Amino acid sequence: MPVWIETGTLDDRDDIGGDIQAGRAFVRRFADRTHGAGAVVDVHYYAAQDHPCASGARAEFWVGRATTYTRCTDIRRPGDTEDWSDAMFSDGDRDHATFTTVEAAECRAEQLARAFSATDIRWDGQPFRDWSRAPHPK
Repeated sequence: MPVWIETGTLDDRDDIGGDIQAGRAFVRRFADRTHGAGAVVDVHYYAAQDHPCASGARAEFWVGRATTYTRCTDIRRPGDTEDWSDAMFSDGDRDHATFTTVEAAECRAEQLARAFSATDIRWDGQPFRDWSRAPHPK
C-alpha cells in the first residue's frame, strides 16, 4: 500500500468545481513514490451552489469535494508528467450543512480541507479503469 506524504501546504484555488463552484476552493496534495512511478492525490473542497432558481428562492450554498488521482513520473509536476489520471466529485457534507452565504460555505470548505488526513486516502496508487476498484469519497 502507498505511504501518502503531504507535498505542500493548504492551497487556495478557484478553478475545480466547474459550473457549481460559487466561491474559493481549498486543496491539499499528497504523493506516494513507494512503487516506482509516482501517485498523487489532490483533495479539493469548495463553496458550491446549484443554479439559482429564477423564482427568487433563498440562495443556498454547500461544500463540494473533488478528488483527483494521478499517476506520474515526477510527483512535483504531476500535470506535466502524468500517464493516467481521473477524478471523483461528491457533495462533500451537503447532507449535513447548507449555508446562506458563500463566505460561510468557504469557511466550511477550508475547515474540511484542513481536517483532511492522509490516512483518509483509500487509493492503492494504481489506475482504476475498472470502476469496482475506484476509491469512494467519504
